Amino acid sequence: MSPADPSTPPAFDVRTMEQHRAVILSLAPAPKTETIPVDVNALSRILAADQQVINAIPPFDNSAMDGFLLHRADLDFTGSATLDVVGDVAAGDAPLTPPAGAAVRIMTGAPVDTSTADLVIVPVEYTDIPAGPQPLPVEVHVESFDAAKLHIRRKGESLQAGTNCAHAGQGIDIGLLSTLISAGIAEVEVYAAPRVAVISTGKELRPTGEALAPGKIPDSNSPMVAGLVHTWGPAQTTIAHCDDEPEKLRTLFEQLAANHDVIISTGGVAVGVYDVVREVLLTYSNHSWFGRVKHKPGSHQGASCWTNDAGRRIPVVSLPGNPVAAFISFVLYVQPLLDRIAGKPVLAPPGTASPAMGLPAKASPATVEGKLCGELPKVADRDIFVPAIVDFTATPTTVTPFNGRHVGSHMISALVGVNSVLHLVSGDPEYREGDMVEAILLPTSNHI
Repeated sequence: MSPADPSTPPAFDVRTMEQHRAVILSLAPAPKTETIPVDVNALSRILAADQQVINAIPPFDNSAMDGFLLHRADLDFTGSATLDVVGDVAAGDAPLTPPAGAAVRIMTGAPVDTSTADLVIVPVEYTDIPAGPQPLPVEVHVESFDAAKLHIRRKGESLQAGTNCAHAGQGIDIGLLSTLISAGIAEVEVYAAPRVAVISTGKELRPTGEALAPGKIPDSNSPMVAGLVHTWGPAQTTIAHCDDEPEKLRTLFEQLAANHDVIISTGGVAVGVYDVVREVLLTYSNHSWFGRVKHKPGSHQGASCWTNDAGRRIPVVSLPGNPVAAFISFVLYVQPLLDRIAGKPVLAPPGTASPAMGLPAKASPATVEGKLCGELPKVADRDIFVPAIVDFTATPTTVTPFNGRHVGSHMISALVGVNSVLHLVSGDPEYREGDMVEAILLPTSNHI
């Protein structure tokens, strides 16, 4: 790739959260689709097409109860009768209809031939036969049964063949997985899982478990960001590291852009001498922007588009190197980008009355209201995002912010146990301990 014109200035140096988010979403490539088997590995995937029922649910008329199949006409006016038992029908057997004056023992799910209109199923509780495994009785006595209750489930009662059982854009959860299988659907078209590369930079970073020489620190950012991707949903994730050498980083971007859909970098986004991510992307990528976004932590951000040798454009989201800032920035910017690529609904930005990008107002992050336990930082000219823990076991539900009035982006311990963030909006009234506050639930706590 040829260097971009370094004399071309960025469009502007300061953005609002909504502006930066909109730019990142505009970099998203069109979602791709693939066909996969309907099995446990389909969970959390997003359907790319409506699904029609092949097999009606249920596929045949069947018994809703364990009991006895008999003719309504054989019951007297009190709903009672004593009848010979002439057979047994279990689930998986062929249907068996008793003659007049007789009964057939039948199990839940066993087929029923409803061409004879007056058949009813009497639950075993209305007979003199004990519940549970028993030899086939010679006769059965029915007492005080309401014959208006047939206890027969009709073919297609839940879903008729040819009708829709799922729609494009719907996530496959456990209930839908079971429905698709029951409907006879063996494979589905879904949006392809994004291929995500996570890059950490800095010669001070060392792999997990390695002894630390003076000046070195463990690389906790890339596993954290890769973990957030994993928590977000199905994705193929690669972790890579590069020292503060521009040419090595350029080569790494070229390699990762060949077979990934998104690249996330952490660190190197400010204006320091060794902030090589900014230098390389401003020089070699397309439409690169680095600057400040009006919130903290995580005011330094970057968004670029890298064109690989095949001409495919890959969005590059550059997050701050400080852990809390990277964590918050992932929630604000990377998660909606992954949603867009994977065909998921893109939720509204936090704190907005209606979503950007023309989305319906109902598509907003999941929130919960709770009693504030602790102090919050003072808000000046920028919004603040505060990591917090929602305790759903407390009455009322409580929301505990970390680090009191300090929201240091370097305070990695502030993320332990966190399941939400508080969005403190510049210009809004200050919250005090004991007030009811609204916390935004994170993917770790409200994922499909």
